[in-house]
Amino acid sequence: TNKTTSVQTKASGTCSPTGVQITNLTHKSVDISFMTSSTCLANIQLAGKSYGDIRFSVGNKTEVPTRTHYFQVDNLTLNTNYRFTVVSGGQNFDLPSFEFLTANKPPADIPASKLAWGKVFSSPSSPAVNAIVYLNIPGALPLSSFVTTDGNWNIPLSASFNEAKTDWFDIPRSISED
Repeated sequence: TNKTTSVQTKASGTCSPTGVQITNLTHKSVDISFMTSSTCLANIQLAGKSYGDIRFSVGNKTEVPTRTHYFQVDNLTLNTNYRFTVVSGGQNFDLPSFEFLTANKPPADIPASKLAWGKVFSSPSSPAVNAIVYLNIPGALPLSSFVTTDGNWNIPLSASFNEAKTDWFDIPRSISED
């Protein structure tokens, strides 16, 4: 979209989660992301399980402190209210807003593949590292993707839900995204 967005905070260096986002919500999964003003280790506690950052959950990578945190949670129950706790910097953060309701089971199988994708740069010649792309399309639930170490991101639009959480999102031919 050729838009530049920056996220800044005036908070002192803490591991308190800020800008918590609930995205890519379906009838059986959700992604949760947030920032901290300092580099911190963090995880999510949800339904009696602990979930680690996606960067360290694959391939047994050693977890390192970071300011950008991204979690993918699968195997949830449809149409169920969930509350989660953020454990960051050794502290528990349990706010009333840390909850979501999973969607109903869609009446049909996932539609044909549709993909939003791109590349993010932190300067004209270097890819962004530890960045998150958020995508908002009118009529769809909020979407997101963690940016790879090469600066690439992709969001499968075919697996996105409508705002009513009743069916897959059907992308109109002419639509603007943010």
